[in-house]
Amino acid sequence: MTETEANWLSTSFALLLMNEADQAQWADEDNPAGDWRSIAARVACLERLSADMPEGIREWVARATEYLDQEDRLALAFEALVFHAEWVYDAFHEAYSRATPELQQRLAAAQDVFRGTDYHGHESFMLDPDDNSLTHTGIAYAAESAAHCDIIRDIFGNPYRKVNFHKQWRTDTAVALAKQMYDSRDFSAMPILADALQDAGCDNDDILNHCRDPKQVHVRGCWVVDLVMGRV
Repeated sequence: MTETEANWLSTSFALLLMNEADQAQWADEDNPAGDWRSIAARVACLERLSADMPEGIREWVARATEYLDQEDRLALAFEALVFHAEWVYDAFHEAYSRATPELQQRLAAAQDVFRGTDYHGHESFMLDPDDNSLTHTGIAYAAESAAHCDIIRDIFGNPYRKVNFHKQWRTDTAVALAKQMYDSRDFSAMPILADALQDAGCDNDDILNHCRDPKQVHVRGCWVVDLVMGRV
């Protein structure tokens, strides 16, 4: 295992992981749906703010969700991913200025995952330029950033290890389970999906372990669910 792959599997700093995910998918000619995944990861991470999501961010999430709902994984994502970036940063900055210290940390973590490959851009919008501040080192920031990393890995899988998914594993039972979870956004049947795949002859540990890991979060865009449904 290379140092880069080990970092992908272990890091809890979502800003750099999202940056890495963006770059990996743009460099992967076999993954034309990368833009869709980049937006799906950001939406799922920002949705963790729930009722604390600032209205300006909520507007971006709504527009990005409309893009995701097209189900066209090859649709151009420029407007959803880039066009409104400054507007989103403005919304983060305004909400941060009146938030409690705990919420400030969560907002900082959310903005960092949104930044991704925009790491060096829009410095005037950064919530706190001091990387040693509580915004970047506090308990709430660490917890949110780690949760974001779990979401990113669920959507992108491991870009340093290719998985060969055999079509015979895509049985009616497996596809029905995957579609039911995808449509309902309830992924509690992932262990059952693992059983169905194994019954079909799947012996790939990366796939089976991802489905059965009780600590693994799953969201729309989960790489295993997408493989079963034939979306990638």
